[in-house]
Amino acid sequence: MDNNFLKGEDIFSIEERKAELFLGKYTISQVYSILERKGFIGFAKNKGLYPILFDLSWKDFFTQNLKIYFEEKDQKHLIVDLILKEQSMDFKSPRGDSLDLRFVFIEWLCIQNPLASFTKEKPRLPGQNYPGLGLGDRLWSIFELLVKFMQVDGVMIMPKFLHNAIMYRRVFHFLNPEKEGELKAIMRDLGGIHLAVLAWGSYHGCIWEGEKKYEWNAESLVFPKRKELKEYFSSSWYIKNLKNEMKKRKFTLDRECLKKKEPQLFE
Repeated sequence: MDNNFLKGEDIFSIEERKAELFLGKYTISQVYSILERKGFIGFAKNKGLYPILFDLSWKDFFTQNLKIYFEEKDQKHLIVDLILKEQSMDFKSPRGDSLDLRFVFIEWLCIQNPLASFTKEKPRLPGQNYPGLGLGDRLWSIFELLVKFMQVDGVMIMPKFLHNAIMYRRVFHFLNPEKEGELKAIMRDLGGIHLAVLAWGSYHGCIWEGEKKYEWNAESLVFPKRKELKEYFSSSWYIKNLKNEMKKRKFTLDRECLKKKEPQLFE
């Protein structure tokens, strides 16, 4: 959507940021308390991922990296790897209204259980080193808390892989209704297929749209909090455009292609 763009400046200012504070505002003790209240700490304990250790750093003047480990601070004990920043965006609605929006922009998010093993029922997905932690609804409640505490209009993320967008689709929406229609068309045509098969099918270029291979291209996904954003995603204009896009798209999976690339998925 050409009229919408992220501003070059971020909301974090160099003068105001503090290296020891999460998002420049919260101590590690406060972060721990928040995670404890949302059930994450108890969840980690039940999984044997305890004691919890934090590592907070700034990748640049505006981008922060929060890593959560258990027992030791190394890659084999990494539970959460979160890279984010607070960012503003000029957004023009279909009615011509101009909104100055503020988001927590998640540049990277990895949540994993290094003690778990991949199984036939839950095989490895593209980009995974370990199985997911299985946070479920706790993850969405943490997003809601982020939005509330930061007093921003929502959470924005760029899903690197198709399966990321599929997993986020319950509470996130693409700003671009055509992209939303594309994802819904994929789920309409291929939604009955196991997520791992669909994920690796996309990764290896085994999904086809008509006569050409389908290639996943990431766009902005938004978890909306602001009223105007929620109204945008439920508007007749947005829904009409996504439905029109769905009608244009038809997807198929080339299983023989995928069997050659990932034969273990079919054993």
